[in-house]
Amino acid sequence: SALGGGLNDEVWTIVVKDHLVYAGGVFEHEEGNAAVLKHIAFWDGTQWNAIGGGVNYPVFGIAFHGNDLFAGGTFNQVYDTAGGTAIPANYIAVWNGSAWNALGNGMSGGADPMYGTYVWTLKFIGDDLYIGGSFTVANSTPANHIAKLNVNTQVWSALGKGVNDIVWSMVYNPGDHNLYVGGEFTKAGGLSAKHIAKWRVQ
Repeated sequence: SALGGGLNDEVWTIVVKDHLVYAGGVFEHEEGNAAVLKHIAFWDGTQWNAIGGGVNYPVFGIAFHGNDLFAGGTFNQVYDTAGGTAIPANYIAVWNGSAWNALGNGMSGGADPMYGTYVWTLKFIGDDLYIGGSFTVANSTPANHIAKLNVNTQVWSALGKGVNDIVWSMVYNPGDHNLYVGGEFTKAGGLSAKHIAKWRVQ
């Protein structure tokens, strides 16, 4: 079944929480409906709904911690309301249910000629948000394409030496306590790792 009229452009990430379907991507509105959604929205079973005023460029990763929605992508601004105040946010931000907020200085460095300095994937393990992308600095911490933010303490950290190229996807296996990471890289922690590696989560 379709979800309403669908969306007018690509969807890159989907998360379900409390029977709501959250989507992020290139889209800016529902197909056939001019109401602004701006790259992130949720389906309530009847219609698509905006999340604040959305963000100014595509969303590629969504993750929840409690009721807080974390989004990453190629955006550098978030909006309180449609057409409202623009808030600087370097490729990562959090929606607390009523407002968007930047996460520190966000991501920087790297600047891949095709893929920029962006966030491509997000994954929570407990209170730690793992962030993968094409950046080399997380907030002010050197972090090669993968980083961790503890959302309670607001401490950013690198995962060892990181990896030598873009991280596209991550999944956590609680059975073996490993975070599996995939992407363009060929080295992880300075060791040979052809596009996939694992990080032991303590």
